[in-house]
Amino acid sequence: MSTFTEKEDAFFIEPSGRLNKGTEAIRKSWENFFASLDSIHGDIKDISYFREGDGVIAVGMVVYKRKMKNHEPEEKVVIWTDYRRKENGKWVYVFRHAHWPVSPPPY
Repeated sequence: MSTFTEKEDAFFIEPSGRLNKGTEAIRKSWENFFASLDSIHGDIKDISYFREGDGVIAVGMVVYKRKMKNHEPEEKVVIWTDYRRKENGKWVYVFRHAHWPVSPPPY
């Protein structure tokens, strides 16, 4: 999975909150996700980048229009944070944390 670092300290937190550590777990997570879809389209609504050390932190929001197998089409908003750095001349994720926004608590 060349999108993520090959180092074993890579991790991905799915929007559901599930933690995937290491490249094999990350690969399996993405394989399962795409196998569950009939279709998906993402529209990035916001993204910001911040330099940090030898890499870049990104924070953003994407709106997905997707059709899960055996379900009605739906729209999902995902907020993410990730850290990317260059390895062997290619930008790769070291970590990615994505989640569904939650409603703020009532005050």
